Amino acid sequence: MEILILCLTMLHETRPPITVAPGLHLELAYDVADPHPNGLGQPWDMEMDPRSGRLFVAQSTVGGGNILWIDFDSGLAGQLPFFSQALGFAPDGTLYFGVSNFILGTWERDSDSFLKFAIIPSVRGVDVTPSGHLFVAQGSFGPIGLFPDTVLSVDRGDGYFEPHWSSDDAQQQTGLPLNVMTSLSVSSQGSLFAGYHTGELIVRHPNGQYESLNYRSQTIGGLNEQPTFVDHLDLLYQYDVTTGQLFAINGNGRVFLLAYGDDMKGQRFSNGAVTSDGTSVFIAADYQKIYRLSDLQGTAISDFIETPRSDMTVSFTVLQQGDEIPVQDVMVRSAAGMMAKTDADGFAALASSDPLHEITFSKQGFRLLFLNVFVDESTANHYTVRLNPGLPEWLAPGLEAQILFNEREHGIAGSSDVCADSQGRIYSMNFRPGTITRHDPVTGESEVLASGGGLANSFVVSLDEDHNIYASIGNEGVMRLPATAAFPLFLTIDPQDAAQVHDQYGNDLTFSRVRDVDGMVFLTNGDFIMSSGAGGAPSPGFPNGTFNTLIVKRPTGAESVYSRGLVQGAPSPLFNNNDIAKRDPQDRVMVGNRNGDVVRINTSGDAELIWPGNGAGKPDGLGAFSCLNDDGQGHLFVRGDTGDGSQSVIRMIHPSGLELLPVAIGLSQCFGGFQFSDDGRELLISDDHNILLIKSPDERTIADHLLSPKRSVLQLSQTTRTMPPSHRHSYQEK
Repeated sequence: MEILILCLTMLHETRPPITVAPGLHLELAYDVADPHPNGLGQPWDMEMDPRSGRLFVAQSTVGGGNILWIDFDSGLAGQLPFFSQALGFAPDGTLYFGVSNFILGTWERDSDSFLKFAIIPSVRGVDVTPSGHLFVAQGSFGPIGLFPDTVLSVDRGDGYFEPHWSSDDAQQQTGLPLNVMTSLSVSSQGSLFAGYHTGELIVRHPNGQYESLNYRSQTIGGLNEQPTFVDHLDLLYQYDVTTGQLFAINGNGRVFLLAYGDDMKGQRFSNGAVTSDGTSVFIAADYQKIYRLSDLQGTAISDFIETPRSDMTVSFTVLQQGDEIPVQDVMVRSAAGMMAKTDADGFAALASSDPLHEITFSKQGFRLLFLNVFVDESTANHYTVRLNPGLPEWLAPGLEAQILFNEREHGIAGSSDVCADSQGRIYSMNFRPGTITRHDPVTGESEVLASGGGLANSFVVSLDEDHNIYASIGNEGVMRLPATAAFPLFLTIDPQDAAQVHDQYGNDLTFSRVRDVDGMVFLTNGDFIMSSGAGGAPSPGFPNGTFNTLIVKRPTGAESVYSRGLVQGAPSPLFNNNDIAKRDPQDRVMVGNRNGDVVRINTSGDAELIWPGNGAGKPDGLGAFSCLNDDGQGHLFVRGDTGDGSQSVIRMIHPSGLELLPVAIGLSQCFGGFQFSDDGRELLISDDHNILLIKSPDERTIADHLLSPKRSVLQLSQTTRTMPPSHRHSYQEK
């Protein structure tokens, strides 16, 4: 089906300004949104057809997905009827693309035929070199293949493939834990650029050496699935959808910020697409528009970034938020490579010839802060920034907050879930180092219980009544760590079986082979519920897979389907890459989803939508991968982003179901588990490098304070904050 493109308009006519480097121009290239037959939905990858000049986009849509094509010259658009997350053209115009997460397909245009080319599941990147060498990135969201999370070299003749990437070497040489591969680009010289789902970008040079480039630590819903593309001049483009930034990286590894702005940010998802036709760069994400960036003189972007410019200086004064005192020894670093430390007055300066910069401010004990700056020769270019020691920016009146445990003293790093046992000890899942830690609030002591074994890709930790510990084996299954184990445990995955994990004593710790489990909870009768998302491939006992399903494991060990999120009379289930799972006092299971929808499952397995992630028909949305929990008193709390994505928040759903009451605003991250005390007066929160405690100072519950706030002025202290600036932008003065 072909249609005439309805809207090709200039950016400044329809959107607020986006900051671009002087000499570049950004325009809105395509503005037809799904569910229009040829509308743009959720893009995963895109590339220019070398023969026709058309832009092809692999995308998810309301109806499932397709490959959208756009002809900017003729004003026509159409589609190929395949759901795909990655595609790439060979120089002769042959299109290779992943098909429905199961195989690699090809389109032979001369015969207009579509063929199954190779059985490679979970295709997350496809690229073909100018010499015709085909490379494919195989991820692990979906059916497990022979070589998950690696780059495959594929013979274009017979489809034979073999690994061309060593994750072990890459991790050893970069020092980064690497988990799920999400993107791939290849230079004409044979350098491979692979992106990972938590913001890592790794290059494998032709000599076999690995290097990290421009690591991105900010996320949407815990993910940063940054798209990349290498143009014909070997300039690498990196689009950080979570922050709305477009970078270019030259062959020497130097980073250039080309453009940034809120309108370039993903709204609920971190994946997007970037490509180039040689002179223009195209970007797209779930805001359902395609932008085109080009040089005003019509030259290649690679020529633009290498144009000599005069040196300029940008300076900063760094203060501690709330106290307004200077912070010394803050590392101030530009993505382009310049760095300095603040002096006793909190002052630091950087010199550079680049007009746009991403500046990071880091010091242990404070949140990592990011700031985009425009350096102008005509101004002083001085910024005042404020570092947050880790507490919420705003707290509901009457409540108190404190940092219980942190990275420096207790090993908290990338905390994604938290729970407590009957003795009051706190357990944290730390996905950045891949550890489970235990902390005693009474003594202040902390210990690492387990490391390795896929924990760097586990976002959840759970306990049974005997204090046995449960966590994901990456995306491959669920492990059980006995409470009686000789901690600490050093875990390894069987190289022949990714769902098999052992400790250093040889004990098999595999509890279940159900895949892609990012939510787990025990019911009062001992049933163990596992939330298996979009990667829930076929496994023993489930020949049709566990995609978007709740699986129950009975105390007898038997496993079966608990719910598929079905609503009687509804055309489709409510589960959409279901994620975190908790239960309420009635043993109903509450489930968060990738699209932010909060779904409740009753004891019969029937589903009910409690709050839509996009906020349709409600006062506000919840953001992607919304987290949730019950306070034990019948009140449901949700964690995510505000509808505009500007604030990380924890809110309570009002008993009327018509309002969200904020508990805390301006957290370090928009995802992560939280748990209430039995009396509903205390709230534990996993928050990146800290475990936070929010509590009621009196006999009332946290919900009581929200429903009937006391009419008194909140007093500022070291443990409270009252101003709510965005968690993705620092408060600044220029």
